[in-house]
Amino acid sequence: MQTLIRVPLIIIDDFGLKPLKPGQDEDFHDLVAERYERTATVITSNLDFTEWGEAFPNKLLGASTLDRIRHAAYRLVLDGKSYRTPRGEAEAGKSVVAKAPKTAK
Repeated sequence: MQTLIRVPLIIIDDFGLKPLKPGQDEDFHDLVAERYERTATVITSNLDFTEWGEAFPNKLLGASTLDRIRHAAYRLVLDGKSYRTPRGEAEAGKSVVAKAPKTAK
């Protein structure tokens, strides 16, 4: 934990994808609280920020953690099509022919 607290930047991807289990929410809170106003943390999520509290089994602890995250934070909301377009849709109308690599003679 001490190493994570001192790292200059932590990126947490897909926050809230799975609810935190008891104990995990305490560890996450401790991490956020120790890094609070000292180092940078980037958190991505497909959830709206108002839904992040649902990831915490302990709602009071969740509110406290999210309050620290929200304070002085920059919030970017991206709206648009996913870059993960299903292959069938991305390749519609395209003919793809695989070619064997040229071999040296």
